[in-house]
Amino acid sequence: MVTEYADPDLQTVAPLPPDPRPAPGFRRATRRPDRGPLAALVAALVVVSLVVGFGIATIVVNARDSSPKRAVNLVPDDSVLGELILRQSDVPAGDNVTLLRQGASLTVATLDLCNGRFASETQRIARRQVALTGGPGLLMSTEAILYRGPSTGAQALGELQSVAAHCPSTPVKSPVGDDTVTTKFRSAPDGSWSRTPSVQRLAYDFVTTDAATGEAVHSVAVYLRRGRVLMGIYFARPDGPQDAVAGRTTLAGVVAVFEARLAKVPAGVAGD
Repeated sequence: MVTEYADPDLQTVAPLPPDPRPAPGFRRATRRPDRGPLAALVAALVVVSLVVGFGIATIVVNARDSSPKRAVNLVPDDSVLGELILRQSDVPAGDNVTLLRQGASLTVATLDLCNGRFASETQRIARRQVALTGGPGLLMSTEAILYRGPSTGAQALGELQSVAAHCPSTPVKSPVGDDTVTTKFRSAPDGSWSRTPSVQRLAYDFVTTDAATGEAVHSVAVYLRRGRVLMGIYFARPDGPQDAVAGRTTLAGVVAVFEARLAKVPAGVAGD
């Protein structure tokens, strides 16, 4: 069974709305149909704490997602998504990788940086998102998406760049009924990171402040793209060392793990 908590998708670190749909990374942690990555992370942390406290069982996601495939939004090549996302075997004992309740649903947003609008969202044909939780709660989330074609993957990155470049310094209302937030971008965190041939990358370090509560959350969202495949890596606790992922404990090192996986996707699947 799949853990019944909102998707914590940092995804833009975008969180998705509460079930019926939470948002990126952990935004999706319980997020409503689509919140920003930061919001999702916060929601996810709260939910994860409850889950751990009450000893609710979670489902472990392995290299290939063993959960039953849903009849909706799944396509022949969607199995590659399970090979890209975080796996239980990647993390230390005591940490858990769980499939979000709506982790395979296309009703949950993938992109929600600065509460922007992303036309490319309608061109997704499959997605898979998991969350990593440990002692302090939600740590990170990874998401893999398939678009209809490579041109839409390129469009998604272009939309992210445009939204970030034009993000106002004032609160922005969510187009999907999520929290109204102010997003303040810091310098891109990947200036000194190595690059992986064939994989494009956009990395954002930002702080989102809830207009209603004044609560501020620091997050880092990294987007990787190759052809029609996109990955979102959402860090809920970007400051300081990370829990090891395939032996890597830095943001750059963790991201490199997923870049290497994306680079190995068959050309026939990536469409490049």
